[in-house]
Amino acid sequence: MDRPKICNFPPMYRFLTLISKLPLSILYGVSDFLYLIIYYIIRYRRPVVKENLALCFPEKSKAEKKKIAKQFYRNLCDLAIETIKAHNLSYAEIQKRVEIKGLEKIKKCHDNGSPAFIFTGHTGNWEWMLLASTMELNYPIDPVYKPLKNKGVDRFIMEVRSRFGGTPIAKDETVRELVKRRKLQRDVAMVADQLPIQATEKYWAKFLGRDTAFYLGPEQLAKFTKWPVFMNSMRRVKRGHYIAEYKQITVEDGNTSEFPILDGYINLLEKSTRENPSDWLWSHRRWKYPKPMEASNKDHFQKEEIHSR
Repeated sequence: MDRPKICNFPPMYRFLTLISKLPLSILYGVSDFLYLIIYYIIRYRRPVVKENLALCFPEKSKAEKKKIAKQFYRNLCDLAIETIKAHNLSYAEIQKRVEIKGLEKIKKCHDNGSPAFIFTGHTGNWEWMLLASTMELNYPIDPVYKPLKNKGVDRFIMEVRSRFGGTPIAKDETVRELVKRRKLQRDVAMVADQLPIQATEKYWAKFLGRDTAFYLGPEQLAKFTKWPVFMNSMRRVKRGHYIAEYKQITVEDGNTSEFPILDGYINLLEKSTRENPSDWLWSHRRWKYPKPMEASNKDHFQKEEIHSR
């Protein structure tokens, strides 16, 4: 069957595809312009960013937090254009721009016939991290994702994430797809720091000094598959250049935590965020609702359901 012509695709897909063909030097100029619009004119979520930084870094001065905020917005604009460029970025260019560290243990897992779970956060450029890791490992990585409402954007992002052999998994189909793919040799990657919807079961932990809700899915899936779990922390070295480092999350003997994998992930995510604060996604309404005062991690879901009736 002939491949559909691009003119038959949604308009937004066609637009993004054309933009992706521009050189990064031009796209970074576009990013600089977007920063001025988003930060100074639209003022996109500036109160959210300001509040998040104030509550997470009370020890920092007003000037320090403002500097982090402004750099965050520059990074956010760069992330947008770099994600678009990922559709057309060459193999050699990705290798030049993303340095991967700590892959030895993952490769050893692959040599022993075991796939791995890769958890990361909204730090650095997680799209470039996925592509660079897939190339370096020479092993398919299937990212778990939330389908986007705009069909053109969704198709475009799906193509970015599947460029080097990965097959994206819709979030609500994760368990079913893992069962279907259980005999296939491929890793699974998840950005695990999203805010859970309020009506779902969740795990509450201290993150950046604040009570923070996390999805239980990463812990449950890791225990279900018994795959080794790795955390990828990514940081910017300079514009358009990153270092992504893998660390294995292990459960030590005597650990009595009900959610040791999530605890390990959260600790590494906090360390990375504190070391490189402007790299994290501060515009996300991560603390949209508070932790129920009367609930424990074990019975949150039941009490929240009763309260909502």
